[in-house]
Amino acid sequence: LFGTLRGYQTLITESVFTVLGKILTIGVGVIGLMQGARPEILILAVLAGSLVNLVGAVLVLVVKYHWRPLPHIDPAILKTFFREAWPFAILGLATAFYAAIDSVILLAVKGPASVGYYSIAAKTINALQFIPSAFVAAVYPAMSALFATDKTKLKVVFIKTMNILALIAAPIALGSLLTASDIVTLAYGAEYIPSIRSFQLVVPSIFFVF
Repeated sequence: LFGTLRGYQTLITESVFTVLGKILTIGVGVIGLMQGARPEILILAVLAGSLVNLVGAVLVLVVKYHWRPLPHIDPAILKTFFREAWPFAILGLATAFYAAIDSVILLAVKGPASVGYYSIAAKTINALQFIPSAFVAAVYPAMSALFATDKTKLKVVFIKTMNILALIAAPIALGSLLTASDIVTLAYGAEYIPSIRSFQLVVPSIFFVF
């Protein structure tokens, strides 16, 4: 549903309800932990946040754009989707494979302790991926529109987008590399000091991930 709103280039709605959903998820989760709730009950925290996103998107689509969720299948549109979407499907599968295969190989070669130390760096990078994801989600609808109307301006927007992401990623990657010891110690505790080396090796990849 947020993808539909992106098509209308209505990005503020997604931003607001995503933030509200995250706040609700954290709030419900923290309260559940303080009350001693079982881990499976904490799934309700994620469900509550997702429900906020769903309700918010539906309300905006219905009220502002008079959207009606009536079932309708257009074979021509489906054919276009299947023809145009396969690169994204391949990208999604490749990304999922890339995100998991390193831990699988490390587990087989070095064992679970090494996977635990390595996951500090991997999870940190994964946590920061919301920055380029949010940026691209905001820019992509405009780029799609420009593809059909003004390819020269599309090129300009693409280059500016890459430059901005590079300017954001470079200081994060360099700063994390130089302060790896402090980050690991403060965020994860002294018991994860052995992960500092793997953190320093992996964290520069933030620049390329962005």
